[in-house]
Amino acid sequence: MDEQFSDVPELITQLSPEEQKIADVIEDLLQPCDRKTYGEKLKRASIRLNKSVRTIQRYVKQWEKDGLYQILN
Repeated sequence: MDEQFSDVPELITQLSPEEQKIADVIEDLLQPCDRKTYGEKLKRASIRLNKSVRTIQRYVKQWEKDGLYQILN
């Protein structure tokens, strides 16, 4: 296993309920789907996290660039 990711499972188990909710929402958004479905998922994510759609889009972009850790800090 790559040393860089050796502590990832430990990190995931240490997430607070709110952090886990953010991770779950973003993971769902990263699943392949068509544009219409993505827009609907994005709106639901916005409501679930009580954040603007734009903030959710930033979370997804940051996750893709830097991973989960950067979003939560």
